[in-house]
Amino acid sequence: ANHAHAAAAAAAPRAFLHVAPARFLQKATEKALGRLGLAVAFEGVRVAFRARYEDFQLDAAGATRELFRALGLPPPAPKRADLVKLTPEGLSDLVVNFDEVAALFAPWPCLAAQLHSAKPELFAACASRDLPAPRNLSHSKGRGAEVV
Repeated sequence: ANHAHAAAAAAAPRAFLHVAPARFLQKATEKALGRLGLAVAFEGVRVAFRARYEDFQLDAAGATRELFRALGLPPPAPKRADLVKLTPEGLSDLVVNFDEVAALFAPWPCLAAQLHSAKPELFAACASRDLPAPRNLSHSKGRGAEVV
C-alpha cells in the first residue's frame, strides 16, 4: 500500500530498488493499454459520475464532496486526514539505476512524465500511438526488481 498512518510513515525504513528497465517499460505499457481498453469497452455508456483514485489523493475532501453530491447525499462531515503518502520522493531517489530506466522510457513522453513525477499527480491516459508496441517489448526471465 502507498498510504499509512503518519507515525508509521515517518518510521518506515527506505528501500532502494534496482529495476529491470525493459520489464518496467513493458508493465507500464500493459497498464496504459489496459486503461485504453476499458475506455473503448465503455465508450458510449452514460456516466453519471466519474472519479479517479488520483482525484482522492490530490483532494480527498473535494472528491468525496463531489461523490456525495452525485449520489444525492448530504456532504460528509469534515474529518481529520491522517493518511500520508508513504514515499513522497520521486523514483529517482529510490531506484538505483534510474538513469538507465529513464533512458529507456525517454522515447515515450507520456510514460516518461509519469516516471519522473515526484508527487501525487493526475495524468491523462496515454494514447496507444504514444506507447511502445507490445510486440517490441521484451525482458529478462528474472524478476522485474530487486531490493538492494
